Amino acid sequence: MKKQYSFVGDTTYSLLLYMLYSNDDMLRNTTYYVGKNLSPCPLPNKTVMPPLKSYNNAARISYRLKCLKYRAKLRKTNIFAQDHLYFSAPLIDNLRYTVLEDCPNFFTVLNSHVPKEPSFEPSLGAYWYNIKVGRIYNRYGGCNPWCMKRIVTTNSDKKLFEKQGLQYEQINLEGLWNDSSDFKKKYIQNVFSLTDIDSLSSKQVVLFSQPLIEDAHFSNDEFISIYKPYIDKYGAENILVKLHPRDKFDYTKYFPGITTLQTKAPQQLLSAMGIKFNIAITVCSSAVSSMDKDCKIVWIGAEIDDRIVKAYGHVKSPKFY
Repeated sequence: MKKQYSFVGDTTYSLLLYMLYSNDDMLRNTTYYVGKNLSPCPLPNKTVMPPLKSYNNAARISYRLKCLKYRAKLRKTNIFAQDHLYFSAPLIDNLRYTVLEDCPNFFTVLNSHVPKEPSFEPSLGAYWYNIKVGRIYNRYGGCNPWCMKRIVTTNSDKKLFEKQGLQYEQINLEGLWNDSSDFKKKYIQNVFSLTDIDSLSSKQVVLFSQPLIEDAHFSNDEFISIYKPYIDKYGAENILVKLHPRDKFDYTKYFPGITTLQTKAPQQLLSAMGIKFNIAITVCSSAVSSMDKDCKIVWIGAEIDDRIVKAYGHVKSPKFY
């Protein structure tokens, strides 16, 4: 009987990471446990996890019980997961798994926000908490005894785990893409609905959007004021806006001539496929860390507004990693 695999996650980046890391047999034998963000993706063997409607004790226990039917199958598989999602802990609990980074430098940024080591001391309170939400809850980022390995792409995360003495594997996305079979490449392109690749290469500038209206509660005018100086400088007709999956702003309405990319494919996939840009603009998206070394990075910075810092933290430019 062939090995079976499970993906537990809900971001396009982590999904890409898993698929590039996988071989053909893994992809053919994977069950995907996803949330609403990945629910539109045409994934085979897909289970869309129900939402957690409340965070009170009764709702959490009820959700844990609902997850039992999935755990029976999950425990027989090799698990690759984002372990900080609302359904991660109830599903995984004390099963062994490999954690996938949420974005480049994810573990380094997480470590700066959560410097305190989680406690595993037995106590009545801890026992009740484990029953209620699952044992890896609040011990995410692979910071628990059940995480066997951490998949990373950057040197900063590599150095972090070397210092902590934790097992990791550093991978190169472009190298994995180049080594992929035709089956695997078509599989990935189909999942992310990537078509008309050649037209993307005609743009000189890429702007990585972020959902500042949704996450930092910006008004339309405030949002426009951030990007307008850069779009005016480089010319709307030369710019491709790589939309964040949760960014709903209509760029073509306010910046005539600009092109938007609707695909859910992360920039890291476009870079791996050889689609290059001369200039990349962002407020503080980690997607720019995947750009070619000759690409000029225009890093606006989260510090331009306290609301952005509150939403995303003090995110460093990739040049600091």
